Amino acid sequence: DSLAAGTAGYILKANGSGNAPSWIATSSLAIAISDTTGVLTTDRGGTGLTGYATGDILYASTPTTLAKLPVGLSNQILLVSGGLPTWASTGPGTAHEILSAQHSDTVAASKSQGDFMVVKGSGSWERLVAGTGGQMIIMNDSDPTWTTYTGSSSIITVGTIVTGTWNSTPIGTAYGGLGQNVNPGTIGTILYANSGTTYATLAAGTAGTILKSNGTAAPSWIATSSLAIAISDTTGVLTTDRGGTGFSSYTTGDILFASGSALVKLPIGSGGQVLNVADGIPQWVTADVATSSHDLLSSTHLDASPSAVVRGSLITGQGSSAQWTRLGLGTSGQLLTSDGTDVIWQTYTGSTSIITLGTISTGTWQASTIGVQWGGTGAQSITGMVKGNGTGAMTGITSSQNYVAYWSDANTIAGEQYLSTTRGGLGANVTALGAGELLYSTATNAYDSLAAGT
Repeated sequence: DSLAAGTAGYILKANGSGNAPSWIATSSLAIAISDTTGVLTTDRGGTGLTGYATGDILYASTPTTLAKLPVGLSNQILLVSGGLPTWASTGPGTAHEILSAQHSDTVAASKSQGDFMVVKGSGSWERLVAGTGGQMIIMNDSDPTWTTYTGSSSIITVGTIVTGTWNSTPIGTAYGGLGQNVNPGTIGTILYANSGTTYATLAAGTAGTILKSNGTAAPSWIATSSLAIAISDTTGVLTTDRGGTGFSSYTTGDILFASGSALVKLPIGSGGQVLNVADGIPQWVTADVATSSHDLLSSTHLDASPSAVVRGSLITGQGSSAQWTRLGLGTSGQLLTSDGTDVIWQTYTGSTSIITLGTISTGTWQASTIGVQWGGTGAQSITGMVKGNGTGAMTGITSSQNYVAYWSDANTIAGEQYLSTTRGGLGANVTALGAGELLYSTATNAYDSLAAGT
């Protein structure tokens, strides 16, 4: 008889004299773990760790590393801080449905028997309603959908053939066959090439032994205990039934938990969420802050930067992505001011703007001269009568003692010793000489006096 080529990566196992050999996966070798060496790393489905303390929890601290989180104190719960799990003394949130508004990455919907959850064009988990009898799920462009399968004439689409008799042409060597009908000598005989064009046979090995290549020499049966395979020389991912995780990679913050006989990865939750149990499995939920006492500036509040209470501090919205933040007490004499973006403490060094001072009720003005437009004179000193000059600085008008003042134009006051005749005066010093005195003109703009006659 003949044995078809095995699946890629399979090895040939002897089943004892009188029994045909068979191809088997390396996972079915059942090699005793004591016959291996080394520590299995995370990219091989291991943990990369060799020891634990009671209560330790494993989580992914980087995409390729598992770390140990020591068990928390009594009544503490597991929540997320800085993208990683940590123990804290806050209460759990309330239970809710998976496809509900409590999850930011789902489309809220009810559920029925046979439904699926899939990610469609919305980019969120959605409900895929159960198909009708006989339908199967196929990809329609980028989304899965139910459809009725109408069959196929191509072996490529048939899948794995597990029963029946091969009635087609002999399978060629290029496809894993011999290209001819080859009859073995005894049951369990192995067929192998002993040259570039011929084959030879190897009798069946002892039950449990495996076939070992000896280079260009004939292969031989050996016991698995003689392999001494280093863990670094193996391939594949160690499953949970062999002490592994079944995973070869992680996302930072992932948590592993058991679901039946397998481990499942739970992605890290969002800031402020806590790990809760629903239907027997852990899940991240938003904490119900009303159920436990907590500080104002604590990780329970998503819009706050955690900080202790310090006397004299203020809470302000700080930073480009505003968070409620503790502003420490300023030093003595400092004022709380704005820099145009944030609130800061700074030492007040005075101001050159009267706008910031308010009403001045006492003291001496020592600043620049107050302009006319602000109710001042615009001048530092003025002698004589004050004269306004529109928006310009005021000036002083002076004259001699005992002179007569008059308006020389619409805006100017002048002075003269004797009031001119043009302004109703005599234009000279005419002092009365006695009773009966007469005044007479001495020019077109002046007068004099003549004493009374006899």
